[in-house]
Amino acid sequence: MCVMEGCKLDFVLGIPISDAARTVTLVARITRQNGVGMMELALPRGGECKVDSNYCAGSYEGGLCGGPRERKCCKEASHGKVYERCELARELVDLHGFDFGTLGNWVCLAQHESSYNTAATNDNTNGSRDYGIFQINDNYWCDANVGAGADCGMTCNSFLDSVLADDVTCAKIIYNRHGFEAWYGWINHCKNTNVEDYVNDCF
Repeated sequence: MCVMEGCKLDFVLGIPISDAARTVTLVARITRQNGVGMMELALPRGGECKVDSNYCAGSYEGGLCGGPRERKCCKEASHGKVYERCELARELVDLHGFDFGTLGNWVCLAQHESSYNTAATNDNTNGSRDYGIFQINDNYWCDANVGAGADCGMTCNSFLDSVLADDVTCAKIIYNRHGFEAWYGWINHCKNTNVEDYVNDCF
């Protein structure tokens, strides 16, 4: 019997799941009743991988599903978050190490790219899509199976939740290569403006 997290299950309560061949996270809840230990096993909710596709069906995020032997349960999509201006500024400094010299540019960029919404997406005229608070494009930076490449090595849907760590990592890669000129929102609204107004009252 498989009792450790991450085990591959062939049967769950006698119901075969080998048709999906998914690797799942096993959830164990241990309780005691009348001095006797009881363990309850449960499977997390997950989506189904689409046939012949790396995408997950329904409203699930998931990363690559892989082939039959490596197929993974799709994870239920996480909720995004809309930041307040100064809340974002402080988090970028305190948690992600942004320096004050460029901070105003980043906050201005986020305002005009996504309105501080981590769940924002935008479909471009060239067929590509932008994701997250920094509107990271899938043609070059995320989802290796889409566009010309995925230089950040991440799935695009990972930029849509309320956790900024992966967005920041990818955004810094883009910035180090192209500067703020990589973002039209910055070019059109922040370049040659006093971006310090976005952060002066935040600290």
